[in-house]
Amino acid sequence: MKRRITLIALMSVLMLLFGGQALAGEIKSTGHPLNGCSSCHLPHGAHGDKLWTFTPNLQTQKGTKLISINALCYSCHDGTITSKGKDFFDNLKTTHPVGVKIPDYMTIPDDFPLDHKERMTCGTCHNPHNSDAESYLRVSNKTGKLCVSCHVNQGE
Repeated sequence: MKRRITLIALMSVLMLLFGGQALAGEIKSTGHPLNGCSSCHLPHGAHGDKLWTFTPNLQTQKGTKLISINALCYSCHDGTITSKGKDFFDNLKTTHPVGVKIPDYMTIPDDFPLDHKERMTCGTCHNPHNSDAESYLRVSNKTGKLCVSCHVNQGE
């Protein structure tokens, strides 16, 4: 009986330390490196259906309007937490534009999600939940593979 209680106590401590990941097996990434899942998500007392830790501001400091998922990314990538990508949201010449509707002639891979209005988001190209590629890209872009996932022989 004492052995069983010790085993249960040990398993409880492991669950607290690893948040259930000890049982998951196939996890490649625990999310963003800052605090893992809790960088963006909070299981208790969260805001909205995505379990976000807070409700993000829907515009940049320079006034550029943001849709909600992009606003969540901007909340850290605005230079307050990390300087990486801080100019992406106001200077769309440095990256692919977000919040734009996809032209009818373009086919987006099924695993590159769009928002409910069929617009690009940060999450269209990036996957902060599970990625082996640089910068949490869905596909490595070292040889342009990410870009040609959508931009194939379309003269853009």
